[in-house]
Amino acid sequence: MALDSVMLGILAEELRRQLIGARVDKIFMHSRDAVLMHVRNENGAKRLLFSARSGMARVHLTEETFDNPATPPAFCMLLRKYLQSGRIKDVRGVDGERILFFDFDVITEMGDRTEVTLSMEMMGRYSNIVVISAENFVIDALKRIGMAQSDKRQLVPGIPFRMPPQRSGLSFLSSETGDLVERIVSCNRPLSAAVLESAVGIGPVVSREIAFRVSGDDTEAVRLDEKAIQTLTNEIEAVKRAAAGDGRRLGIVCEGEKPFEFSFIPLTQYRGLRVIEFENLSELLDGYYAQRHRTELLQARSSGLKRQVDAILERIIRRQHSREQELASTGKAEKLKLYGELLTANIPLLKKGMESAEVFDYYSDMMVVIPLDPLKTPVQNAQRYYRDYRKLITAHKVLDGLLEDGRREIEYMESVRYAVDMAETEAEFLNIRIELKESGYLKAYRVPAKKQTKTKDIYAYQTSDGFVVLAGKNNTANDRLSLRTASKSDVWFHVKNGAGSHAVLMTDGKPPTDAAMTEAAMIAAFHSEQRQSAQVAVDYTQLRNVKKAPELRTGMVVYSGYKTAYVTPDMKKVEAMRRPEKP
Repeated sequence: MALDSVMLGILAEELRRQLIGARVDKIFMHSRDAVLMHVRNENGAKRLLFSARSGMARVHLTEETFDNPATPPAFCMLLRKYLQSGRIKDVRGVDGERILFFDFDVITEMGDRTEVTLSMEMMGRYSNIVVISAENFVIDALKRIGMAQSDKRQLVPGIPFRMPPQRSGLSFLSSETGDLVERIVSCNRPLSAAVLESAVGIGPVVSREIAFRVSGDDTEAVRLDEKAIQTLTNEIEAVKRAAAGDGRRLGIVCEGEKPFEFSFIPLTQYRGLRVIEFENLSELLDGYYAQRHRTELLQARSSGLKRQVDAILERIIRRQHSREQELASTGKAEKLKLYGELLTANIPLLKKGMESAEVFDYYSDMMVVIPLDPLKTPVQNAQRYYRDYRKLITAHKVLDGLLEDGRREIEYMESVRYAVDMAETEAEFLNIRIELKESGYLKAYRVPAKKQTKTKDIYAYQTSDGFVVLAGKNNTANDRLSLRTASKSDVWFHVKNGAGSHAVLMTDGKPPTDAAMTEAAMIAAFHSEQRQSAQVAVDYTQLRNVKKAPELRTGMVVYSGYKTAYVTPDMKKVEAMRRPEKP
């Protein structure tokens, strides 16, 4: 979510307590749209991050470290000129606006004391950082906006600074709750949209939360009855109190390990998702955006590998299709054998120079016409048909073997593609690349000097009755788990006819319970390409029945003596069984 005006008010209050009087030591720009300011006061050194990146605009104290370019950008040099050695005088929010103003006491080059203001504007694609003089003129902006870009508001050096155009609506914080409610219930729109449209200062997530608490199904605002209107009034009052500090709960909602949403109130609209709570807003924003940045960076780095795997798989499938067509053409082998046999039986009736021969087929009791090469003798024509027959029979045998190899190769590459889709860390992607390199698919890839193979690549779970279940994250981990880590008496699980992790129920020599078996099957189904399906078929057998044939690729096994269970993956239940991962 984007920071709304209410959260920025909370943030301004927090930063004011921590930063008033802090001296600016250093200023860096580690990217074209982000400024990192090192400040120091009696509480020690801090790093203040300003980001005007679209979709990730924010300002907060950070514990993250960044690489600084050797040559600072021009805007960074301007900030150093005006703000270096200055002291933070105030941090101000504006009701209804997604802007924070940072006022600095600075000494000019002439030795005069003056005030310079930094405007951190967090407005989606219009996010910006603006430097403003004491006389309220624009000194410069990170993203200059002239008449060509906007006829409503310009941000270029030398012109008076003006606030962005305000949207219509009532201030959520300063307006009377009764006025807000009256305006909301007059909207012929879903309640969440009516709240967002009527109340200036809160974002979509808070609007949805208020609507969810009132009606659950986001009914139209004009259809609210008296009871619902009273609930709406109470919920707006509760959000206002939370903004003021009474009942405030700073938290990030996570979907698995990925941060999904954050707010200053409990988000009851997201059921079954994990919530991480924070003491202050800077820590929340630092954690949320750092994880988002790592996720985006990982996606960017992994996109090339995904394209490579898809290209390899597509090439294998095309080759397999070509072989299937070639195999289909070998179906006429028996016909060639028959022609050779019939010609041999009728040699006395044939002469060189004939272009065809009509002979009796004693298998079908019919006359057949056999094409002949007029340049060859009858014996040579018969021998040609026998020779072509033997070639096709040999080709058929070879193609049968190649098609079986192709099926295994497709199955293997589908498992690699699944592993790529499920990978969450750079180390996991590196291990997949190493696996493909060792399998001969990425011949040009250079493995780093230090292989990161000792990463946590096995999921660990504990069933409701205390059994441990392990599942591999990739083919290499699957092989290690099934062939070396687990014992022969443990129970092995794998989704039927699909790509997925090997899951092993560690029995420690004890008979597994029905609950443990069901939960282990659910874990295997969850870690498969069918995790979104209902009634997933999962094969299971004792590990002593799982074998590795020499011709099988990494992560591929054969198994016997198995049974099949049908389970529905339950993400919430699986996550509840999750334990620290195994290296």
